[in-house]
Amino acid sequence: MCGRFGLFADPATIAERTGTRVPDAYTPSYNLAPGDRVLAVEPSETATLTRWAERFNARIETAVDESAWAEPCLLPTSGFYEWRPDGQPVRIYREGDPILALAGLRLPDGVTVLTTDARPPVDAIHDRMPVTLAPDREADWLADRDREVITADPATDLAIDPVDPRLGDPTVDGPALIDGPDHEQRDLDAFG
Repeated sequence: MCGRFGLFADPATIAERTGTRVPDAYTPSYNLAPGDRVLAVEPSETATLTRWAERFNARIETAVDESAWAEPCLLPTSGFYEWRPDGQPVRIYREGDPILALAGLRLPDGVTVLTTDARPPVDAIHDRMPVTLAPDREADWLADRDREVITADPATDLAIDPVDPRLGDPTVDGPALIDGPDHEQRDLDAFG
């Protein structure tokens, strides 16, 4: 599933990758949770800050057909978070790429992240994962909303790193969260 992600890339990097103008109100966050305002790229190639909906995940197997009225969107992230069976949170990201795009749908109350059966290496942690989009398929998802387009990314190039357990508290934010569980204690309140 996907109940947390971060987007802490700078606006210029996001704009270059998505081909959109990032809203001035965008602020980086290492800990975005359902109900938070997240950046979404629409088919019109505009980036907006919108609410992460109460229905924060939707299964790709049914959501695309059941939500024919919903607009596709991309959710640029710096990675998503999952909890291992031992309770340790981890960051899952595409190494060497500052943006990992997730497939989403715009609903009346915000956006939802589409999920699919987990693939290696995520399947060792959870049975579901967000639908990740290879960079060369992002525009296809926005244009076609084709389930085949978004199931084509094997996601096998994803890296997994442990993060600070305080990630479980959605009010905690800052770069120290991704330093891992053994990081030196830092003042996260200074982040924002």
